Amino acid sequence: METNVRHAGWLIVITQFVLIGLILVSAYYESITIRRVSILAVEVLSFCFIVTGTGGLIISIFTFGQKITPFPELGSKARLVRAGIYSVIRHPMYFFTTVFMIGYTIFFNAYYTLILCVLLVWFFDYKIRKEERYLMERFPEYAGYSKATRKLVPFIY
Repeated sequence: METNVRHAGWLIVITQFVLIGLILVSAYYESITIRRVSILAVEVLSFCFIVTGTGGLIISIFTFGQKITPFPELGSKARLVRAGIYSVIRHPMYFFTTVFMIGYTIFFNAYYTLILCVLLVWFFDYKIRKEERYLMERFPEYAGYSKATRKLVPFIY
């Protein structure tokens, strides 16, 4: 059973990195194959998304304060973090990764690639559901925490 869980975890990790890689490559490829006029407001918006995504991800990692793993299963020394950004959103690393990827895509004027960003959000939601099953089993207080905070998008979802 443990082996099946680990294999499923590897499948999730590989899917996550392939999807992120697809967005990075697709946005660049779209930008060189479909010439679009750059608009200053869009460039500023993309810069804001990239900076927000990067900064938020760094803050999330430091606030998390423990070993980070791409697997949905919890490590043996995992603890529940509810301080800082985690008091507003339960999975800020996924949120800020998505914000960064949207900013990157907009920077390249790769509007078709935004479809992959929507797929990334769907995938993160799927992965979160798996992670939260482990969190509920390990931390009895997680049920109350999940009712008090949003899952993926602050104040919305």
